[in-house]
Amino acid sequence: MKVGGQGRPDPVHAKRLADLWFTSADKNKDGKVTQAEAQALLAATFAKYDANKDGKIGGDERAAAKAEVQGPR
Repeated sequence: MKVGGQGRPDPVHAKRLADLWFTSADKNKDGKVTQAEAQALLAATFAKYDANKDGKIGGDERAAAKAEVQGPR
């Protein structure tokens, strides 16, 4: 992903990320994201990265999440 100033993705990638988030959050596919849908996506993402299930995402878990997102190099 290309990154522009201030560590932000360029506009094309920012739109892709927003579209991906919206598509993932809109579980009932009605074209709207409710607060419950947004919270459910956040909870699922948190649970995925909280590998030891202690209710916190620590340094090792953060590094693993980053490596997963970046993929093999």
